[in-house]
Amino acid sequence: MFILAAAMAQQQAPPPPQPFPRPSVQPARPGSQPTVQPAPPPEAPAVTTAPLAEKPPTDQTLGIPIYPGAQFIASYDAGRGQRFYIFGSAASFVDLVTFYRTTLKQKGDLLFDAPATHQFEVGRFREETMAFPAGVTIKEEIREGRTADRLLDFAAAHHIDLIVAGRQGMNALARLFVGSTTKTLLRSASCSLFIAPEPPLPDADRLERLLTGVAEVRKPESWTLQLDGFTRRNRGRVAKVEMDDLDLGAQVIESGFAFQGASYDERDERVELMLAGTGDLLQHVTRSIGGVKWVAIGTDPEGRDFALRIDHGTGQTLLTFTKA
Repeated sequence: MFILAAAMAQQQAPPPPQPFPRPSVQPARPGSQPTVQPAPPPEAPAVTTAPLAEKPPTDQTLGIPIYPGAQFIASYDAGRGQRFYIFGSAASFVDLVTFYRTTLKQKGDLLFDAPATHQFEVGRFREETMAFPAGVTIKEEIREGRTADRLLDFAAAHHIDLIVAGRQGMNALARLFVGSTTKTLLRSASCSLFIAPEPPLPDADRLERLLTGVAEVRKPESWTLQLDGFTRRNRGRVAKVEMDDLDLGAQVIESGFAFQGASYDERDERVELMLAGTGDLLQHVTRSIGGVKWVAIGTDPEGRDFALRIDHGTGQTLLTFTKA
């Protein structure tokens, strides 16, 4: 979950017009006929209309980039003409922080370790006119307990109509069974349940990137296919390579080189990044990364990759592409 605080002025609705004051009734003079005031007609009952669903904001209306694939949840008044916009994302806390570090070109501040909360401020904070500094706050929300129970609780609390669950197992025998989480959903869900088989890796990689903005793979046996696809889609794009280490901090390793390829060497258990010079620069650079834990690819809403992240040791290596 993450929150975008935007300084957007709210227009106050004008007060409803008040009826004209009625003339006061004067006491009757002696010998005169009392004047009878007719009763006013009954007022028509007020017509109430259901509030319209809030339209999701865009990068342009907020002035702050929205994480690819994030779902708009709601917004509320933060005071002094500002609003909080709340989005949800299936991406990990690290993915979200990395995306905003790259796009906002700042490290931000880690406010809490548990629950993990990271904040990026955008622009100057003016205490006399603002309730909160404009920026992005990323908060990790973890629901503990059995997966099926938490899904059923969430579906009931939010009146969900359909739950989509995966089916584990790819061999002939395993296809007869489903995982324990899906079994519980089958028995206990009060709404419709759609069970989908696991797609092949290339399809799973493409779907995950389109739906969530990030494809994260922790199985080394899948890295070769994932990196081959990344290479085919992005060969020749100008890239920058950065390393972010917990001890050394963030530093740019290579910049301005054309991306040539990424591969995984199963024998040495290393990821290789290959770059080449552009224009008159004929230099070729290969960056070898060992101790890899997992590989993630970030994709924008148009389906174009914007980053490759490789987690290793106590840090990560990040390859990003320069905008044309």
